[in-house]
Amino acid sequence: MDKLRKVLGFSKLAIGKIKLAKQVDKTRDNRPDNKVEKNMEVIAQIYPDRIVVSHGSQQQTFSPQAPFTTRRLLVGNFAPAEQCLKAGLKQLGCFGLFKRPTLVIQPMAMCEGGLSEVEERCLMELGLSAGARDVRIQVA
Repeated sequence: MDKLRKVLGFSKLAIGKIKLAKQVDKTRDNRPDNKVEKNMEVIAQIYPDRIVVSHGSQQQTFSPQAPFTTRRLLVGNFAPAEQCLKAGLKQLGCFGLFKRPTLVIQPMAMCEGGLSEVEERCLMELGLSAGARDVRIQVA
C-alpha cells in the first residue's frame, strides 16, 4: 500500500478510506436483505384506457390522464400509454440504479385474429420506452 501511495500520491488518510470502503462492501454482500433481483419479470395487461401492472403478489391498475385507446387501436396515442406504464413500473418499485425489469405485455382487448406487425412494434416500443430491459408480447 505504501508503494501505491507514493506512486499515486495518495495520503495515508485516503488509503485508510479505501481500506474502509472495501470492508464495508464485503459486509454489505453478506447481508441477506440486500439481494437484488436480477431478472425481475413484470406483467403489464393492457385494456382500453387502463393498464394493470403486476409483479409477484403485487398488482395495481393505472389509468392515464388522457385516453390512449382509439376506435381502431388499443394503443392509438403513444405518449399517454407510455406515461401510464412508466408510472405503474415506478409504483411497483421495478427501477433502481442497476435494475430494469423484463416486461411481458398482454393486450387484453382488440386483438381478435392476432396482432399486426405494426401493433406488435408499437407494444414493443411502449415497453422499451417505459424502461424495460426486454419486452415479450403474449396474446391471450
